[in-house]
Amino acid sequence: MEASAQKLCLVPIFAFLPHCTHSSTMPTSFPKVPAGADFPSLMRVQNQALDELTGHSAVGSSLAMNLKHAELAVKDLIAAVQASNMTTKDALADVLIAFTKDTRLSSRDLQEVSAKMNSFMDSVAVFSAYVSRTISDAKATNFRSSDAASIMSRAYEPSMQGFSSQINLIVTDTIKASCNLETLEDRLGLIHALSLKEFFDTAFAHDKLLWDIWAFLDGTYSAKSRDLQYRTSVLTEVDRYRTLAAGYIAATTQTLLMIDAELSELRRGLLASGTGTYDVPIDLRLGSIERTLHRLKEEVLQARVGVGSSTKSLLPS
Repeated sequence: MEASAQKLCLVPIFAFLPHCTHSSTMPTSFPKVPAGADFPSLMRVQNQALDELTGHSAVGSSLAMNLKHAELAVKDLIAAVQASNMTTKDALADVLIAFTKDTRLSSRDLQEVSAKMNSFMDSVAVFSAYVSRTISDAKATNFRSSDAASIMSRAYEPSMQGFSSQINLIVTDTIKASCNLETLEDRLGLIHALSLKEFFDTAFAHDKLLWDIWAFLDGTYSAKSRDLQYRTSVLTEVDRYRTLAAGYIAATTQTLLMIDAELSELRRGLLASGTGTYDVPIDLRLGSIERTLHRLKEEVLQARVGVGSSTKSLLPS
């Protein structure tokens, strides 16, 4: 039992247990700590990261909801297209059905990215709580501050490695989501091409109808005119929803590309912090990470404003 307790005391998180503080197994010397290791600043940076990533998670959830709204709107449009007399109604309806499926997948991808972000933020919160408890426990014991910092330093590096792995998974998910959004954008391009073809066919039919106006004085003209107007109204709805969805997708793609680049920088900063090469003080490395997080916050806020503005401009008044 005593041997097991002694082994437990070697784990940094349990090093400040009452038994360990009086145990003979507690090391009397610690590795030298770099002068720049400022763990209160580390706590501040991690808490700052929570704020930044919370903002990003909100943007991801908002974009996922926007795509869901586009999916529902296009579903309503499919029935109108199928019931119309459009020359390309079958092809257009098939593409719209595929579009709704792709939109559902893209929305799910964005939700997964947000979920992984939330998991990352939970990890940051746990590490911050551990650092805070370690500092408090160190003050309540006879430990020298340098010894407490050494114990925390040994826990810091594996924690940073864990954070880096989580960020790597998030980047992988953003790349997957970007690929699916590109497929969705290609689908929108096909919808646009079919709509243009139908517009040209409808315009040609309308011109021909004007030339033959005197041949339809018995009332056939009015019927054909109403038919063309209905076809035009359906096409207008297709183009309006295509434009609305394209705005969502463009904003989503740009946001993901920005996040991919910023998280890659953050991951490199975390890996650099955990290499064990302390030629650059840790607080300077953390300052670089903090600046990256600050840029992320500003760009995410700009993306959020852009999405809201584009949505308001595209929605019918």
